[in-house]
Amino acid sequence: MTPDSLMKAHKEANFSRSLYLTFEYGTDREFQGRSTGDKQAYLSPSLTYEAPSGFFTSFVANRVLSPYKRWDETDFTLGWTFKLSKKLELLTSYTHMNFRDTSILLQSTLSNNLEVMLHRNSKYLTSRIYFDLNFGKGKTPNDYSFTFENSHAFEFENLLTKDNDALKIKPLAILSAGTLNFYKFHLKNRLEKPSLQNLAVNVNTTFNFTGLEFLLPVEYQIGRFSFEPAFHYSIPLNQPKIYEATPKTYFTASISFFFI
Repeated sequence: MTPDSLMKAHKEANFSRSLYLTFEYGTDREFQGRSTGDKQAYLSPSLTYEAPSGFFTSFVANRVLSPYKRWDETDFTLGWTFKLSKKLELLTSYTHMNFRDTSILLQSTLSNNLEVMLHRNSKYLTSRIYFDLNFGKGKTPNDYSFTFENSHAFEFENLLTKDNDALKIKPLAILSAGTLNFYKFHLKNRLEKPSLQNLAVNVNTTFNFTGLEFLLPVEYQIGRFSFEPAFHYSIPLNQPKIYEATPKTYFTASISFFFI
């Protein structure tokens, strides 16, 4: 698509303006199909603004609740969404991430993310394809990854009010693939206590499938509030044998308030 046609699609996008605050809690976390041996419960407040033009920006802070309690990460994102057709959207974004020097989060060797996402919405299936380039600083090698996401939403309106609430059940399947240089550096250097993850293992950092995840989020919106608990089942793929990782389940829940 030429720049002129992109601008035309951009002007016809008809995105809405919104500003909302979200608090998310999770019993654990993962990154590109990988997680640590210790459960990392967290609390993550975020503020997001979306403009009618398709521009969006967000600020996210992450507070680790276990195995310790402290603020470990802040992220700042700028992006733009283009409506290419009635069913197809293109999203581009840049995120800068800041971590504590002693952070044990898997992605803590990275500091920048460039992402391109294609979103196709149809009557029966919503599909998204993400391409991400992650890069850090110093001697940390870059990583690139692809994520394939498919979902179908079951929507129910006006459950408790006449015209002011809705329930959405949206099962998702996510397949991730990419390189794992960030993981190799984490295994060697990032943990503060001796464990299997701290061994200098030889991680295969060539492009490969890294994880498969199934989610069952249930979103309820009423007025300016949105509530979304979600159940996650994650299966790591092509994991180093010494790590002996197995499929895991964890739970997340969020509450959002829309100012506009």
